[in-house]
Amino acid sequence: MELGVQGVRNILIGLDMVRGEPIGQDAEQHVAQESTWPKTSMGGVMYNTCELGDVVEKGERLGVLKDPARRVIEDVRAPYRSVIFDTRFQPAVYPGDWTYHCGKIG
Repeated sequence: MELGVQGVRNILIGLDMVRGEPIGQDAEQHVAQESTWPKTSMGGVMYNTCELGDVVEKGERLGVLKDPARRVIEDVRAPYRSVIFDTRFQPAVYPGDWTYHCGKIG
């Protein structure tokens, strides 16, 4: 949330609505020309192992889907080297639900 607040403040500074120096201008920016949303084949409870903005390698685990007894029933893995644009914050997953928004990076 702090990153979002900094971003809004930077915009206000850029529009001369508030005084100050922009923060975080040296942060690495990722641009993806392609993206996908890996989907689950089963339903269950999703446990994230990555966070927004993480850069992950192809095949790296993004999260695990567990059944009500907490047994792992499916691993969700990165389809390619990706930056994570979005994650599930609602843990309940149905078959075919999206899981993570993976932006393909070089």
